[in-house]
Amino acid sequence: MNIQPYAGFWKRTASYLIDALILLVPTLWIASFAMPGLGLTAADPRPNAFLPVIIINNIIVWLYFAGMESSKHQATVGKMALGIKVVDKNGARISFWRATGRNFAKILSVITFNFGYFMAGFTAYRQALHDIICSTFVVSKNVQPGETLPKYPFHTLYCVLSALTYLIPIVLPFIFTIFIILGALLLSAIPVAQ
Repeated sequence: MNIQPYAGFWKRTASYLIDALILLVPTLWIASFAMPGLGLTAADPRPNAFLPVIIINNIIVWLYFAGMESSKHQATVGKMALGIKVVDKNGARISFWRATGRNFAKILSVITFNFGYFMAGFTAYRQALHDIICSTFVVSKNVQPGETLPKYPFHTLYCVLSALTYLIPIVLPFIFTIFIILGALLLSAIPVAQ
């Protein structure tokens, strides 16, 4: 058995970037067909014209991820390139419907300001939020069906530091905004000499 069979945050991020580049091709192709008929000019703006493009793109993304992760490869092209795959708790291939649920559960990973994705960096089995919801794991391609997956050691200090690193870009703008508002209030309270 591998000492550390789980794919960590950075390996998963790299695989996602590869998949995003692959999915960019059909997205641009579909958008190119829609663009001539959109009439997006100052005289004729139609922002709802992108709706069909968004719907078709989401269907392509769903079929790509669910189809590839439930296939015999158990991985998207990005995951295959990095030697990782998606499995269930027994190390076996997941069904198309579980892969579909995993794909749509990514919405929850996104609406938590991507913290759901970041969880793959410090959870016990290196699972993102959508993996926890669907009981899936992203592991090395060498993991065999039926292989017991070990629990990754959980380090509280690492978890706290990781969370702080993630929260700094989110919290700093609010802190700066509060200081700007307080500064403006203080300046407005100072009497102006005539």
